[in-house]
Amino acid sequence: MPNKFPRRLIDSRIYLVFYVNSLQIASTTMAAEVMEHDYENHFWGEKHLGFHVLYENMKHGEDTVNEIGQGTLELLSEIHIMLVKNLQDLAKEIAKYKEDLTKARKEAKQQDVLDAVNLMQTTTTCLQKSKETYYARYAELEKLKKEVNVNPKEVAKMESKMLKSREEYKSYVDKYETVRSDFEEKMERACKMFQAHDRSHFAALQQFLLMYAGHQQEATCAAQQVTGQFRESLQQLSVDEMVARFVRSKGTGVERPQPAVFEEPVDSCIISDDELHHRPSGSMPSSSCSSGVVPSNPPPAPTTADGLLSLDSLDAWNDNREGQHLQPSPTASHSSDSTTGTVPPAAPFSSSVGGSGLGRQKLSLFLPKRKKTVSQSSANDDHEATGG
Repeated sequence: MPNKFPRRLIDSRIYLVFYVNSLQIASTTMAAEVMEHDYENHFWGEKHLGFHVLYENMKHGEDTVNEIGQGTLELLSEIHIMLVKNLQDLAKEIAKYKEDLTKARKEAKQQDVLDAVNLMQTTTTCLQKSKETYYARYAELEKLKKEVNVNPKEVAKMESKMLKSREEYKSYVDKYETVRSDFEEKMERACKMFQAHDRSHFAALQQFLLMYAGHQQEATCAAQQVTGQFRESLQQLSVDEMVARFVRSKGTGVERPQPAVFEEPVDSCIISDDELHHRPSGSMPSSSCSSGVVPSNPPPAPTTADGLLSLDSLDAWNDNREGQHLQPSPTASHSSDSTTGTVPPAAPFSSSVGGSGLGRQKLSLFLPKRKKTVSQSSANDDHEATGG
């Protein structure tokens, strides 16, 4: 069966599967790295200082924030403060230049030039009016001459007005020439002065703007440099990297505390818990190796019933027990009488063990009491019961 899918589509699917697998591997690796540097796995140790290290690091966070404020934000603020200071100095220079400009303007307003300008304006206006008057009267005279039956007196009168306006026009032309020469001379001088002033003014404005642009550029470049370095240093780090660095430098150990096991001393004479539970209620408990426990001489080897019946005499063994003295234990209870000194001897066995019930009774009384706590009162009672 021919392949219905284009080759490009198959390649795209393969690339998509490969890309998804790569993302899964990367996410798994990242999760493993994050778990590798978890605090709960690196702040243990024998001295149990993990909590103190983490708390001190939390306190140092305030210093870090302070360093960010002083090292970066405060530096940027100093840059802007310097810019403001430079702009304030520039504003002072501009204000001073404005005062100089006002003085120069007052000096440029020269009275002789103003008089020449005013005279030129007046002369020009009068010249124009006199010319218009002369042309009008000349036209009236020509019109009057063309009329029929014109009175010669009227013609003479019109000619007189025309000649008068002509003389006035001619005088204004001459006056205008004189005023124009003086006006041109003073105007040339004023124009040179204004041109020099304008050149200086334009240069000053250009200098002020260049200074402003320079201050702004310096502040901007400095701020960009600071922020750029700060951003580069941040881009080189990540949260996981910072956590990993902290764990590597401040970790206190990975070994968690083990459960505690109760251990007896090597040379202790501790009574087991089962023995304590099976004791009669009348006996007084005591600590290990206390004076109430029948002391250290080991008892004879256990014998069978036949051996007990075949005993001829226990007087010698009883005599040995009478000479034993128990020392008080430093850990025994102060309420017990066992700490007062020696323990009175136990009742001796009868030599007639196999012949009388009294001997058997004494033997049954003795055997359970070898491990009992012996007090002064209980020893006396036993002694009286045996008739000793």
